[in-house]
Amino acid sequence: MPCCVTASYSPHVSHNYRFERGDLVRIRGHHAGGAGVVDNAVFQKTVDYPEEYAASYHVLLEDERVVAVRWDQAAKR
Repeated sequence: MPCCVTASYSPHVSHNYRFERGDLVRIRGHHAGGAGVVDNAVFQKTVDYPEEYAASYHVLLEDERVVAVRWDQAAKR
């Protein structure tokens, strides 16, 4: 018997993504002051909010670490 996964669209999530892959950003919050490049937009838990899923970015920092930061913790550099 075939099985499938159905995902529903959540219109309130996509409006939070201000940056695209390659955009330069400065980080606020746990990695405050860090700077890097947006790798991709994700919807997952972050260091500052480990119990909550949120619109977030994977950011490649200047020291080559990758961190997940909420959409409101990334600012244009």
